[in-house]
Formats: sequence, structure tokens, C-alpha cells
Amino acid sequence: MNLVIDAGNTRTKIAIFEGDQLREKHVFDEAAVTQAFLSAYRASNLIVSAVTDAGIRLGELPNVSGKRCVLTPSLPLPIRNRYATAETLGPDRLAAACGAWQKFPGKPSLVIDCGTCINYEIVNRTGEYMGGAISPGLAMRFRSMHEGTDKLPLVDPLAIAADAVPLTGDETRACLVSGVMNGMLE
Repeated sequence: MNLVIDAGNTRTKIAIFEGDQLREKHVFDEAAVTQAFLSAYRASNLIVSAVTDAGIRLGELPNVSGKRCVLTPSLPLPIRNRYATAETLGPDRLAAACGAWQKFPGKPSLVIDCGTCINYEIVNRTGEYMGGAISPGLAMRFRSMHEGTDKLPLVDPLAIAADAVPLTGDETRACLVSGVMNGMLE
């Protein structure tokens, strides 16, 4: 079994593969729960994409018998990295670009990854990673309006029903929801 770990700023995603077949996937919000799961799991091989130092340390798991890899811009990749400061490129962004090229070789791609931040990655038709953009994610947008003002309430993004996003609001919460949700679509 092969273990793939994507350790983000907010969540850690774990996939377990047998060959190229996905067997299990898990999402963890807490480091202690992630560690407990991983300590009980034995893997043949491991690859880690991590945007935090704690996530990078997951590449040192003791219960891996085979190859280990922590994704960095210096690894041989299926794309050419044209990012001006390759050493600062987040492995999550790099993985998204490589995934787009793997899925759609020879075609230009725009990958949009919505997590703590919203990342936009561009791969051209010749397999060159051209860069992209980073903007605040959903929770960060709501939190910044709440923390940056005296009276705006904090909206819990998990409490927003998919069909309850108005074009415009007629009360403060609805205005916040409209601004954030519709603004992300722009």
C-alpha cells in the first residue's frame, strides 16, 4: 500500500493506494488525530505535499518500509517550472499543476484549488508551469471582515446553505454572504 499525504494549512488529506487504485481517503482537521491515524498505519511507499513544517515532518514517519518523497520544486517533474522563484512555490500548487498535466497532457490548463486560500495555476500546452494567483479562501474572507471591523459579525461558512446565497442582501449577514460568495465567482 502506498500513502499519499497532502498537509495543508487547515486540513490534512490522506489517500491510500494499492498500485494506481485509490483504496481509502481521509480528511483530518486536527494534527493529533492525523498522527494517531498515521501511527497505526503501515505503508510501503510515501509521498508528502506539505505547506507547513509540521506537514513536512510527516515524511519522516517510521512505519514506511520503502521509498519516501517530500514534494519540492527541485524534484524531477513531468512539467517545466517557469516560476521565477521556484524555491518559493508551494508544493500544493506544484502538485496541482502536475496533476493537470497528467490528466490533460498537451492541453493548456487552469487549476483552481479552494482551501485556506484559493490558488489558480496555469500550465500551457507545452507543459510549462507559468504561475498563477493566490487569494483569500472562504473562511479567511469572512474572518477578515469580522476581525477588521468593529461591528460586522463572523459568518460561519459551513452554516450557509447552497441555495441561500443572495445576489444582494437586505440585512448585514446576507450582505456579507453575498459579497464573499459572489465575489469569489468574479
